[in-house]
Amino acid sequence: MKILDKVRNLPFKARQIIIWVIVIIIGLVLFFFWFRNVQNKLESFKAEEFKEKLNLPKLEMPAPEMPELEIPEIYEEEEQQQPSGN
Repeated sequence: MKILDKVRNLPFKARQIIIWVIVIIIGLVLFFFWFRNVQNKLESFKAEEFKEKLNLPKLEMPAPEMPELEIPEIYEEEEQQQPSGN
């Protein structure tokens, strides 16, 4: 209890610093355990089994047929014969 009495006798700013340091340390510890738990769950996650359990319907769409485009060929002689837009 001597430690609590010492902390109580400290100035307000010092007590605030102590409480924030304790909060940060506890937060980091909790984050570490949470991160390890998530990491373990991701390693043990089996995507194929998950997909099978979902029973999603398979959607199949036929590939659209692309029309053939005919591009006219322009020869250099025809280009020279056409009047310019002046």
